[in-house]
Amino acid sequence: RLLKNLKKEPNIGLANLGDTSYLNAVLRCLGHIKSFALFFLDNKIKEYIESNAKKSPLSFVTERLFYHFYPYPDKIEIYKPKCYFQILSNLNCIYKENKRGNPVDLLNFILSVLHDELNQAKKNENINNQCNNKINDYIKHYIDSNNSIISQTVSWFQETNFTCSQCNDQNSKFKAYNTFELDISNTYNNYRNQRNLINR
Repeated sequence: RLLKNLKKEPNIGLANLGDTSYLNAVLRCLGHIKSFALFFLDNKIKEYIESNAKKSPLSFVTERLFYHFYPYPDKIEIYKPKCYFQILSNLNCIYKENKRGNPVDLLNFILSVLHDELNQAKKNENINNQCNNKINDYIKHYIDSNNSIISQTVSWFQETNFTCSQCNDQNSKFKAYNTFELDISNTYNNYRNQRNLINR
């Protein structure tokens, strides 16, 4: 009786195209960044993408994808991202077959392509080396040269300090990234150890 009274949950999400759960996971993560998703659902960016669909194929299918699966209450459907995977396979031969892939590599690839397609900066130049006292100049130059939803939402900077073995001069190198990897196994083990200490 209890099972009969339970309401069936609607089927919402992305269909698996083979062994492509890693693709669905990446797309779901991007779709749950609210500012990122709303950018593609905005009417202005919709017109921009549709008018440049040939130049921005991945941006175009991303906009279509978010329209179908973004978690609004009235969206109750299973969406098959065939067109999305087809565009990816055209851009990178790694994704030509529906096989298991590396989600981190895929995420970096998607963010890189979207940034290149949506970058509205006049010059897209990156500085690889800067002195330590010029970090603000580096960040300003990077932002001026990389104006997209990617650089505005997920970009971060890493500073690496090094000393010359011959002259002992100290320098710094700055580089921008879009992703940051965490060791989930270590995070889980640390959490479990903390719980064990608390329970004792």
